[in-house]
Amino acid sequence: MKAKSGKWIIWSILTVLVTVGFLVPLGCWYLAISAMNQLGHGMDERPPKVFYAPEWTPDGSQIVFGHDSGIYTVNRDGSALNRIHGSDSEDYHFRAPRISPDGSRIAYSRYLENRRHWITMTSALDGSGERTLTKSVSDSQFGTRSRSQFGHAWSPDSSRVAFFNNSYLYTIGADGSDLRRLAERDFSVFHSHPVWSPDGSRIAFAGWDLHMVETDGSGATKLVKEEEGTRIGFPTWSPDGSRIAFAKWSRVPDENDLYSWQIITLSGPDLDTAHQVAGGLRHHSVVYGLDWSPDGANLLISGYNFVSAVSADGSDLRHLVNLHPGYHGHLKASWSPDGSRIAMYSRGFEGALFTMSSDGSDKRVLALNGNPLRPAQNQAWDSAYDAPTPTPAPMQKRSSQITHETDCPPHPFGVMALEALCQTARR
Repeated sequence: MKAKSGKWIIWSILTVLVTVGFLVPLGCWYLAISAMNQLGHGMDERPPKVFYAPEWTPDGSQIVFGHDSGIYTVNRDGSALNRIHGSDSEDYHFRAPRISPDGSRIAYSRYLENRRHWITMTSALDGSGERTLTKSVSDSQFGTRSRSQFGHAWSPDSSRVAFFNNSYLYTIGADGSDLRRLAERDFSVFHSHPVWSPDGSRIAFAGWDLHMVETDGSGATKLVKEEEGTRIGFPTWSPDGSRIAFAKWSRVPDENDLYSWQIITLSGPDLDTAHQVAGGLRHHSVVYGLDWSPDGANLLISGYNFVSAVSADGSDLRHLVNLHPGYHGHLKASWSPDGSRIAMYSRGFEGALFTMSSDGSDKRVLALNGNPLRPAQNQAWDSAYDAPTPTPAPMQKRSSQITHETDCPPHPFGVMALEALCQTARR
């Protein structure tokens, strides 16, 4: 009995040790991952809301946009709606068509539901000459199994494509050669695609924080550090490359689906001067995208159920679209090359693609939701979509510059621009 009792005691101790040494850390790891996934405060971060962006051809004659059922082109007057890539099967999803600056090719992502991975493709604007750039499953290009590939962007000279693969920023030649890994991205998903500076020398991108890196992989800099409970996303360079605009938003504590949002620009030789140009409070209104006007005078702000424009200095905020609460738009808008019209994609009600004048008038429907999409023949906007235009919340315009002081002063917006400069001055 004593021998059996001793063995039982030893076995019990070993069981406790295994439980504490393996299962408890495993459980902690699971809880940590779950907590990270909950840091979005309930915000839906799936790619469709970010990556259904309409793109204008360089001459402004056509619009290219993505939908679950495919990649579409349509003339700016609503004629000739054409699915150039797509499938009626629910196993396929198509995202993020991006037109090369020279107008010769489109880069886009295709997702295979049954294999659960992304493929980045390119083709001519008519769908011909399709080519696979990267694959995200067990690909020798990356050496690891990867299922999260998204956010591609063309270089200004159309020679390279930048994209995220899991936690890393890569660029690759337009012909699929010369893959380069530039930087590691902190943990966050689907808040933006990488953006090239107009001169092609730098790439800005958002994760938890806002980063910038030289296109050869050197000079990685954290431009903005995120506060706890906030999100940073959608950086975009001004046409002259002198400023970067980005969005910042957070859920208001103890309020149901009420969000505070800000649009901030960074300027100055070192992009160390921050200026808030817009902001407010809205229900359900996470910002989904920013776009500079071609002349750099205005910023277009896309949200869950609104599209607004604001002058670059913050002096004039105009509400162009404000959807009725019964419609959920997930809106994403972009300027035409001449700045005269705006294209807007929605996935929340019957209309899928719209255009309007730069002041928000003359709204037209170019495509209707469906699988596949249906032509709308440039029909007029239905006023039933509209809600009363809200009164913007009071906003204090503020500017600040991070100086090379040894005490590293706090930034008035709760972010810190060019943290590295301050730390360098500290030494």
